[in-house]
Amino acid sequence: MLNDPVVIVAFVGLLLTALLMAWRVRGALLIGILATTAIAWVASIINPALRAGLNAVFIPHEHTWRLEKEEVVPAGGRLLILQRFGELRAHF
Repeated sequence: MLNDPVVIVAFVGLLLTALLMAWRVRGALLIGILATTAIAWVASIINPALRAGLNAVFIPHEHTWRLEKEEVVPAGGRLLILQRFGELRAHF
């Protein structure tokens, strides 16, 4: 379980967010969410995160990582699909 990519990304994101908040960085929560989303996006773990019951943000790109093997599967309101990072402001 601890070597599951979803758990690792969630832990790293939580740790990063906690550190940013401890350092009193303005926008720490939003930065933590964006960083965790970017890590998950690069690691290509959107679907495993959804299967684990987590929420996810997916921002498709024309130059998707070539190792991406799965299509992103909608998950009943737990997946937010945006076209640009700037759209996150409207949701958080």
